[in-house]
Amino acid sequence: MRIIFYLFFLFVFASCSRNNSAPKLSNDTLLQKPLDPAKDTVALPKPKAGEWYIDPTRIRTPEHLAIMKRFTPVEVLGVYHDFKPLRKSNVHSDSPEVQKFIERKHITLDELKAILEEGDRLGWSKTP
Repeated sequence: MRIIFYLFFLFVFASCSRNNSAPKLSNDTLLQKPLDPAKDTVALPKPKAGEWYIDPTRIRTPEHLAIMKRFTPVEVLGVYHDFKPLRKSNVHSDSPEVQKFIERKHITLDELKAILEEGDRLGWSKTP
């Protein structure tokens, strides 16, 4: 019985003593490459004649709509196109360039992501 207790204690101690101080890398690819609505949304079956159809490129979550409510379409367009050069340089959310851009535009990171997502869904990434 003591052996089981010691093994259990050793297992708990060993699992708690791991060092997880490695920096977490951002997997936020929205800041680096455009969203492709054809690939990055849930695939829906093809519409059948006489049935209702939901276009996944037009659906917005309530959270997304709440974030976007603050901006006019002209502001969204301006932020999207101003961020385009940074997006090509493969930046991440913690990079100084992104932080300076956010401060200069007076927006949050979540608002920037929503604006980039909106612009990508509207096809702005395909323009030069």
